[in-house]
Formats: sequence, structure tokens, C-alpha cells
Amino acid sequence: MLTRGVLRLDNKTSGGAEHYALQISQQLTDLGHVVHLVADCSENTKRDLTAKGIEVHPVKLPKFLAGSIVKKRFLGWILLHFISNILAFLKGVTIIRQRSIDLVHAHGAMSSILISYRFPNIPLVCTLHDAGPWLGHYSAFIERAIRKLEFKWVELWAVRRSHFCTVVFKAMKNHLEETFGVDPKRIRVITPGVNIENFAPIDQQLKTLEFIFVGRLVRRKGTDTLLRIIERIPSLKLSIVGEGPDRGWLENSISSLPDRDRISFIGHVPNNELPHLLSKALALISPAHSEGLPLTVLEALSSGTPVVATDVGGIGDVVIDGKTGYLIADSDTEGILQALESLTENPGKASQMGKNGRVLMEEQYTWKSICQQFEYLYYELCHTR
Repeated sequence: MLTRGVLRLDNKTSGGAEHYALQISQQLTDLGHVVHLVADCSENTKRDLTAKGIEVHPVKLPKFLAGSIVKKRFLGWILLHFISNILAFLKGVTIIRQRSIDLVHAHGAMSSILISYRFPNIPLVCTLHDAGPWLGHYSAFIERAIRKLEFKWVELWAVRRSHFCTVVFKAMKNHLEETFGVDPKRIRVITPGVNIENFAPIDQQLKTLEFIFVGRLVRRKGTDTLLRIIERIPSLKLSIVGEGPDRGWLENSISSLPDRDRISFIGHVPNNELPHLLSKALALISPAHSEGLPLTVLEALSSGTPVVATDVGGIGDVVIDGKTGYLIADSDTEGILQALESLTENPGKASQMGKNGRVLMEEQYTWKSICQQFEYLYYELCHTR
């Protein structure tokens, strides 16, 4: 099965979608498949992945695309993704010509479209990681407009051109079928997974009464709601993990508050340090306005830490209200405040929610089980066409 290898197209090296692609690549390699990974990565990353058996084909982005201004601004982000998808496609063409490739799995919509036209007879899987723009809220008019155009003219095109499409949460599958008429037989939900060995609970006596936020500091992730929470609960102790264009605005806004030292800006942390931060927290706060199914939510639950989150994207698939955390309507600051106060006043409830979340991750969200779903899908496509 898939004896001649799988080409996986990707164009970044960090973030939830990239981690998803890397984990599946590693799992498939461990099962004996030959995986070619096209990605923008450093020489150190290439060396590490090659040592694990993955055949890495780096894509080098132009220097101007690596600048902070491009990464921070939305239009720069669009440009970055467009050009990196083109470069990933060109690298993929070279590999397909030189190797015997059984199947292509694209994690970028534009690269998926281009591959579908250049190699129409090779089975092609396209994965959409984000929520459609109608399933989330974007405060800036220009961003809303561009995301809707991009979804209709690029992502939907990729879905229709691919032999099969996977999405990471149920509501997105329903949205594609009911709103855009995508054939239900050509789409499947395959969620992200979590490394349950790395993200494991600690002794409850070592838990703190501090909350944690993990994510990119942009408005889409709910930084505006986060600030209102900080302002409304003077006793709130919170660690903010992540970087982004809203960091300066958040720090300036908090600087005038009394007891501002209760808020810690940790910035970016290495992957090996995040499990400890999540496991010791009382709960993860995820006030996003738009999401797919964020890895940080799965990682918190696997760490035995309940999640207080807005009901956007696929978060409601794993944050079961009152069982693994609290699910709050988007922008409902009062609802989030009540949930945080409830957990602070009743650590025993938080502990039980954390245990429930851990069981859910062990039963349904290990990377091994996720990879098995992809392996079965690949087999279907390669042997029924």
C-alpha cells in the first residue's frame, strides 16, 4: 500500500496546520511509507526530520517575505501564502517527475489547484484547516471581504479539483455540503491529534490557580475579549504565551492597571516547555472569534487542564460544556467571567473536568488513531481509482 511514497505539499514550518502535516508525515514514515515533505524549513529542521526518515525538500522563500512587516499585516500574510504555495507547487512538480509518487496530500489550497491541473491522474487529497469566513467573526471589513473572496475563488476551487477533501471539524463539513453543495462522499472529518505522552497531567497538588492563554496575539484569537477579562477581574493571574502584532497594544493597555504584575507575557516558548505550562494551569482561556480546531485546546485537555472557550469552529467538538470545560458564545465576556470564577471557587470541579478531557483525548485524539484514518483514506484512493 502506497509503496512508492506520498508527497505532502506544505508551505510553512510552524503553527497548527504545519504541526498537523509534520505529525502525519512522521506517523506514516514510522509505518513504513516513504513520505516526501515540501516545506519552508531551516537546515537544522531538515536535518532533524531526515534523521527521522522523512524525505524533506526545502522551499526557500524570498527574503522580503520573511520580514516582520509582511508577517504582521493581513495583506502581507495573503502575499506570503500565495507565493509560498506557488513555490511549493514548483518543487512538487520536480519531485513528481523524478520519483514514483502514489498520492499527493496538499495543505495549501493554491498548491492543490495547480497540482490538480498539472497531474490530474495522481490521487489528490486537500485539507482545509481553518473555518470558512462565514463561520467566524472578523472585525476588519477588508479582512472579511478578502477572506470571503479567497474562500470562494481559491479554497472551494481546491475542494472541487481534489479527488478528496478533509476538514478538521464537523461544522465545516456541514457548511461545505449545505451551503456550497460539495458531495458528502468526497469530504471527511479528520481532526488534529495530540501527543498524549508529552502532554500529560501532573499531580493535582502541583496545580496553580493561574490561567493561561496560548496563541498568536491577533484580534481573531480574541485579544480584545482577553483584555476585557483582565480589566474585569482584578485578581486574575494569567500567563500569555505567544507573539503577534497585538502584543504591544495589550502590554500598553495593561500597564496602567493596578497589580499588573499578575499578568505575565511569556512570548514564544519551545515545544518542549509548553506541556509544563499547560499542565500546571487551572484552565486554558480560548476567547477566539474564528478558529478551526486549535491544537492548544487538545493539548490542554490532554494535560488534564479544562478549557474555557468560545463556541467557534470545531472547539465545541471537544470542549463539552460542563464536562471538559465551559463553552461560551463568541464575545460573551460575562459568560467567560462567570466560568473563570466558577473554576477559581471550585478547584475540585476543574480537576474533574481535566480528568474528563484527558480520557477524551486518550480515546479519540491520539496521533496514531488520526494517522490510521488517513492511511485508510489513502488506500481507498489509490486502489479504487
